[in-house]
Amino acid sequence: MLRPLSLFLILLPFSGAAQFTIEGNVVNINDKKPLENANVFITNTTSGAHTKADGSFRLNGVNNGRYELVVSMVGFTSFRQPLVVNDSNITFKNIELIPKTIELKEVKVKPNNEWQRDYEWFKSFFLGTSENAAQCKIINPEIINLDYDDSTKRLTGSTSDFIEIQNNALGYNLKYLLNDFLWDRTKNTMSYDGAVWFENMTGTESQKRKWTKNRLNAYLGSSMHFFRSVIGNNLKEDGFWMHQLKVSPNTERPADSLIKTNLKKYKKLAEKSYKYSDSLFYWVEKSQMPIIKQTYVDSTLRLNEVVKITDHKNLFAFDCDGDYIYVAYSKKNRSGEPNFEEYYLINSKATVVAFLSSHIFFDNNGWIVNPGSAIFSGYWASKRMADLLPMDYQPPTK
Repeated sequence: MLRPLSLFLILLPFSGAAQFTIEGNVVNINDKKPLENANVFITNTTSGAHTKADGSFRLNGVNNGRYELVVSMVGFTSFRQPLVVNDSNITFKNIELIPKTIELKEVKVKPNNEWQRDYEWFKSFFLGTSENAAQCKIINPEIINLDYDDSTKRLTGSTSDFIEIQNNALGYNLKYLLNDFLWDRTKNTMSYDGAVWFENMTGTESQKRKWTKNRLNAYLGSSMHFFRSVIGNNLKEDGFWMHQLKVSPNTERPADSLIKTNLKKYKKLAEKSYKYSDSLFYWVEKSQMPIIKQTYVDSTLRLNEVVKITDHKNLFAFDCDGDYIYVAYSKKNRSGEPNFEEYYLINSKATVVAFLSSHIFFDNNGWIVNPGSAIFSGYWASKRMADLLPMDYQPPTK
């Protein structure tokens, strides 16, 4: 059940959260013998460890929140378990890993230049193209299984072990277990799914200062920063504005069937006579018109209009009754609110949130727990692995 925010409700700030432990044992499901040196981590955090000789592990310093525990070891199927830390420690008696069955598959031999091409495509989408991405390096690209289908124009990828990434911009070594990757050139869409473990790099004092500065820059204006500001009831103080975008069909755009028919008709006629060029250009322009019309609402949205309390502790719901939300951020204090203009969306830390389900759910870490619930365009959509911070990241105190 969802309940509206009370005007008198004060949400707890993130920084005051207590911390707890997660511990347990990892064994082989077949003989129940302990497995040593298995990777145990909470995905999207710096919390991780390797099992000891007796199969035991212990993760310390975990905040309240909703997480996913991952156990991975070469030769075994990975274990993934959602969990909720709610004011208490958690103990797993025995986590049983299933040995993988070795299957002999047909090997597709591709020219080396095609693999390199596929890898460059993968890297640009997976790491991104930001300044931070230029300082990222994949240590073991040979483990990435990539396949590009010329007929469907789709690039897919996966791994059976961790992709090891050095992020020299943010000071993290990342281990990413890639379940699947898809880039569809025809639809111009990209998605990937997996589990990531962050480990802090060791460095000089100068490097640590650089990493602290770069991490803060990556954090400011991010979705995690936004939802933590929501939790702390500090949107305006932190530099965020929310506005509603009314969504409706664009009545100025003709039906797709009519556009398709006339494009085909006038393309043939224009090839025979120049006098039909204006008609062809007219229908080309109509085809490029947006299907959906977005109307900007000037008044700023208030928290109690878009955020609701759920029946689950430390879990909140974010929605706008089927409309889009425009989120703008500026590090500098402003006397007025930003205008909704295309140039502002492109050139600033601004995002349009389109809801694919009724709500975005986020926890007290500022982390979205159902990432498939929305599509982001603008600043948040530009973020990739090179700009990703662990969900237990804390900005330096002033």
